[in-house]
Amino acid sequence: MLGIAFVAIKEQKNKNRKLSRIITGIAVIGLFGVILLSGQNIITISDDILTTWIIFSMLILMAILFFNLNRQYEMEKTIAQLEKERNILLERDYQTLRNTYAINAKLFHDIYNHIDVLYHYLLQSRTTEAINYIENLRSPMQISTQTAWIGDEAVDYLINSKITLALSQNMQVNANIEFPRHTNIRNVDLVAILGNLLDNSFEAVEGIEDDGLRFINLTIRRINDMLVIKVENGCAIAPIVTDGDLQTSKADKELHGWGLQSVRTAAERYDGTVETEYSNHTFCTVVTLSFEAIKVQ
Repeated sequence: MLGIAFVAIKEQKNKNRKLSRIITGIAVIGLFGVILLSGQNIITISDDILTTWIIFSMLILMAILFFNLNRQYEMEKTIAQLEKERNILLERDYQTLRNTYAINAKLFHDIYNHIDVLYHYLLQSRTTEAINYIENLRSPMQISTQTAWIGDEAVDYLINSKITLALSQNMQVNANIEFPRHTNIRNVDLVAILGNLLDNSFEAVEGIEDDGLRFINLTIRRINDMLVIKVENGCAIAPIVTDGDLQTSKADKELHGWGLQSVRTAAERYDGTVETEYSNHTFCTVVTLSFEAIKVQ
C-alpha cells in the first residue's frame, strides 16, 4: 500500500492521469481487502494489527486524494492565468488595430491638403521637395500594409498587426512563411503560439537602444508532417534560466511569465515541443508541431 501511494503521488506529479487512476483503484481495493481480513476467522490477526492496517490504508487514500485535489487546484490556477494572458493579448491586438485605423483615417482626412502641397511644389518645378514629401507620406502607409499570408484571416491579421506595431517602433522585421494548407492545426492554437512569441520578442527588443539588435525574425516552415515555427529577436542581456525554465524579468511575476506556458499548452495538442536558445545577443524560440492533412470536399 505504501509503495502504491508513492507511485500514485509520483504519477500525479508527472501528470499521468490514466496510470494514477489505476493505482488509486488498487489502493481502494487494498483498503477493502484489509476490511475483509478483519471479518474472517481462518487467518488469526489481532485486532490491534487490523486497526493499524485500516488506519494506515485510510491515511494513504487520503494522501492520494489530497494530491488529486492539489493537482486539480493547480490546473484551475493555470487555466485562470492563461485566460488572463489571453485577455491581455486581445486588448493589445485591439489597440494595435485602433492605431492602424487611426493612421489610415488621418491620411484620408488630410489627403486634400497633401494634394495642394504637392500641386504647389510641382507648379514651381520643385520636384525634389515633392518626392521627399511623397516619401514622408508613404512611410506610415507602408507600415500599415505589410502582408504575411497564412491563409487564415485571424492568423494573418495577428501577424500583420504585430509586424505593423514593430515597424512603427523602428524595429527590423523579417517574415519568411511557408504554411501548409488544410491541416488539423486550429487557428486558435496558432494565434496563441504566434501571439505570445511575437509579443515576447517585441517586449525584449522594445527597450534596446542598439539599432543592430532591434530586430525580429519570424520563420514558419513545413518539414514533411512537421510544422516549425521559429522566432528570433535581438537580446542585449542574456535571459535568466532556472531549472531549465525561463524567468520573467518583470516585477509582476504573477501576471507575466505565462507566455511560454501558453505556447507549450497549445503545442502539446499536436505532440509538439518548445525549445529556447540564447547565443551572440540573439534569443531564439523554436516550436515544432505534428500535423495531419485534411481532405477538402
